[in-house]
Amino acid sequence: MCPDSKILEGFTMKGGVERDGVYLAIKDEKRKEAETKVKAWLQRLKLINKAS
Repeated sequence: MCPDSKILEGFTMKGGVERDGVYLAIKDEKRKEAETKVKAWLQRLKLINKAS
């Protein structure tokens, strides 16, 4: 298929649990948490610099 390809580390975050009445709303503190975690993940993959 793609012999020279490289599989990178994935990223996940727990979202809403709609069946339990907990709806996903990415705003305020959850938005900041998501932004911080995504930036750290991209830095680990060396896709962005720490200054980004």
